[in-house]
Amino acid sequence: MKKALCAALAVLMALTLLPGCNKKGDSTTTDGKTKLLLGLPGGDGGTAWKIVENFIAANSDKYEITTDESAWGDFTKKLQLQVASKQDVTPVFYTDSMQAMTFGANGQALDLKDWVDSEIDASLYSDALFAITDDEGHLWGVPHALNSIAVVYNKDIFDERGVAYPTEDWTFQDMLDMAEKLTFTREDGTKVYGIQYATNITQGWLPFMSAVGVIPYKDNYQYSNLDDPKVKEAMEKFRIAIDKGCLMEPAEMSAIGGQDQAFAQDLIAMAIVQSSALSKINSWDPDMNYDAQIMPIGWNGERTCVYVPNTWQIYSGVDENVEAACKDWLKYYLSEEGQMLLATEGPGGFPIMKSALEVIPASRKKPEHIDVFYKGIDEYGQTLLENPSSSVSRTIVDAMCNDIRLGEDIDARIAEAHEEMKNTLDDFYER
Repeated sequence: MKKALCAALAVLMALTLLPGCNKKGDSTTTDGKTKLLLGLPGGDGGTAWKIVENFIAANSDKYEITTDESAWGDFTKKLQLQVASKQDVTPVFYTDSMQAMTFGANGQALDLKDWVDSEIDASLYSDALFAITDDEGHLWGVPHALNSIAVVYNKDIFDERGVAYPTEDWTFQDMLDMAEKLTFTREDGTKVYGIQYATNITQGWLPFMSAVGVIPYKDNYQYSNLDDPKVKEAMEKFRIAIDKGCLMEPAEMSAIGGQDQAFAQDLIAMAIVQSSALSKINSWDPDMNYDAQIMPIGWNGERTCVYVPNTWQIYSGVDENVEAACKDWLKYYLSEEGQMLLATEGPGGFPIMKSALEVIPASRKKPEHIDVFYKGIDEYGQTLLENPSSSVSRTIVDAMCNDIRLGEDIDARIAEAHEEMKNTLDDFYER
């Protein structure tokens, strides 16, 4: 039974490696308009909707445009099935950067490098324009928005404890030392926690691994690097604040409604957050006295600013008419008008056009120094180690970090994850 299941999985993976013809949007209607389906997971909760409305209005004479606004998880699962079967694939869509790299490596997305070189003036944009470029120079998509991380901090709690606000030259060790001073219990019995960070790649293990100069892969992402002593060092650093009681326990956090909600309720002094969390924090407590600081300098003397370049892609199986329509959409999205709308009306994340980034501090009220979320991207930016195996290998490190967060032995848990990673990567690249 196990052999049969493995064989079936191998066949499915082999099928997904072959680009096929798309069945949705390939034909034109009787009045000569090309059908164009835009994949917009989350609807206006994920995309600045004025961009969509303007594009539809300006192109109603050429295109019959519809949208797929399924919830993120539902859209992702549906898209993966569409691509695997090569049936009814949404022609242009945005997805997370790791999935985007997998689609590209499997030949399921168009290489946009030549198109960008000929149609887009790269000097007007952040270097993040080319974030989803593989080692061979293929550009598998362009950013939908940059969802970057920084540290938000509650100024009232800092004042209450007499702790100076973090400055741009602060370090990871400074952050952990501050967290200890900012962890206390008020007279009414309320526990205040000095810091909060996650166990996932973006707000958890990647910032800490980067801070000691290591990643969990080696040799072009094909082999596990979890046996590197620096991985253990990173996890030991990760658990310093946890062992000192500076982080809220997961069960308590869940009962409150999550990290962002706890921060908005003045129960956390500092938190590593993604920029997409800011709108929620501001809506939960519009009067909250807080600010943000750029990610601290690591123990290795380097600063790393992790960001998530959620990615627009064009399915490789579209015909030339639909391909042209998809590229018109991307060109408008990357235009000054589209990027300015993203800057002022985007529900989360930032544009990549430099002039659009400049208007953000004036267009978004809090935090005052919102620019710390994106000003380090070009100089210190680190995406999510995107590689063909991301979808099956990243979760191994997520689980390892989560178990270490919960108190499991660091050496034993790393050794277990290393073996699992080796087997997973060997199996993935063999297939």
